[in-house]
Amino acid sequence: MRRFLYLILLAFTIISIGCSAAYQSVETGSKLQEMGNHYAAALKFIEALQSEPTNKKARLKLSEVAKLAYDQKLYLAESAEKSSNYEQALREYSELKDFLSTTNSYNCVSFPIINIDAKLSEMKSSASEKYYKKAEGFFENENYLDSIYQYEQALNHNNPYKDSIAKISESYYRLGSNALKENSFRKAAKYFISSNDKTEGYKDASQLAVKIYYALGKYFLSIKECRKASHDFEEAKKIDSQYKDISSLINLANKCSVIKIAFLKFDNRTGRDIAGMAIGDFIFDELKTKIQRNASRFVQILDREDVRSLLAEQKMGMAGITEDYATFNRLKGVDYLIFGKITQVRSVHQGLRSNQKYTQGDEAYRCYKRGRKGKTYETWCHRKVQVSYELYSDKISVALGGSIKVLSVSTGEAKLQYSINEKEEDSIKYVDNILCRCDVDNTEIDDEIERLAEERQEMSDEDTLGKKIISNITDSMSQRILSKIDITPNVSDPISLNLKKLLE
Repeated sequence: MRRFLYLILLAFTIISIGCSAAYQSVETGSKLQEMGNHYAAALKFIEALQSEPTNKKARLKLSEVAKLAYDQKLYLAESAEKSSNYEQALREYSELKDFLSTTNSYNCVSFPIINIDAKLSEMKSSASEKYYKKAEGFFENENYLDSIYQYEQALNHNNPYKDSIAKISESYYRLGSNALKENSFRKAAKYFISSNDKTEGYKDASQLAVKIYYALGKYFLSIKECRKASHDFEEAKKIDSQYKDISSLINLANKCSVIKIAFLKFDNRTGRDIAGMAIGDFIFDELKTKIQRNASRFVQILDREDVRSLLAEQKMGMAGITEDYATFNRLKGVDYLIFGKITQVRSVHQGLRSNQKYTQGDEAYRCYKRGRKGKTYETWCHRKVQVSYELYSDKISVALGGSIKVLSVSTGEAKLQYSINEKEEDSIKYVDNILCRCDVDNTEIDDEIERLAEERQEMSDEDTLGKKIISNITDSMSQRILSKIDITPNVSDPISLNLKKLLE
């Protein structure tokens, strides 16, 4: 019964709010009507009907003001049209169309109206023509970027409109031709691509772009800048996958771009390990994984068998390869060697310690007291009690020290030297076994003891901390290695290309 009454009350409240909103809208509309703002008044009466469709006063008021509101809005639209502000006129006519549609849904349109759809079409054409004329002026003055913008604006209202699309393609084509004459090859290629994108097959725009990227790729391949060559050949292939020998050139550039890395030795001179881990191997394995995950497609990591095969082919032994350049300067098939060494492994574990402690608690208990009139009553009394507890603590720390070096096989140069100096530690401190000759549930003790009683009792072990250190080392190291060797050199484009051959 209560739920039923609640639902009735809720429905009544909602209806009351709706009625109140409709009433306010009618009142505001009436004031606007008195001020002569008929269109704004009509919108308020529509607002009232939308919140309360059966509001007779709102419908009557809308019928009264509809024609005057229509005339006001039509005047604004026609004024914008006469001043050649066709975008504004479009907005006014569009709003007028929506207004008439809504007003008519309430049967409040009983007067003749203009053909709104025809007017909207006319304004769109007028707006397009306005932009088209501006575009033509820019085009004639060879201001092609501005002409493209204006043609696009014309198309925003009518697409297609006259020859705007073709003129945009021609504008891009001319921009590309001008850039080509100025030896701005990449800019020229982009303009030619834009020309073809606007009108597929426009003149020879796409082929010109292919030829430019192909010529750039050949240039960079000739100076052994293979990554840049690969990029430009790939751009050419995107446009025409069958162009000349593009696929074989891409393969050649990619092969030339490959950087081969060999992880050679990671000596642990301390003879110690962490939780039985072979630290050097563990660091190398994780470092390889992270480098491979984040490197470009040009980075190739040689595994241990690959390195052994290379050394065997060249009659060299892995044991004889050291950081001394003289031991690896004849090595072929590898670009960089990575060496590492561990000079410090330290693990200190305090061990779990416990101390019995004592404190005073405040116990609350039920007791009887005598009142002023001699009557007894039950209440809470308090007394101090002794509380004992065990305070536990433990601490562990793991530290690694050493270095990693990346050496260039071609020059012996140290591309990167990274010092390892990492430490991780963990500790716990908690309270357990709280005891007293009292009602524990009704006894208050020091807040700090209560907090320590909720602290964690499990501590990270040596293995967990060791792996966290190695993860930190390899995260940083992999980023640094890639920043040094996995880069595309910042080489400038050629200042000239054989244009005659290019345009054949």
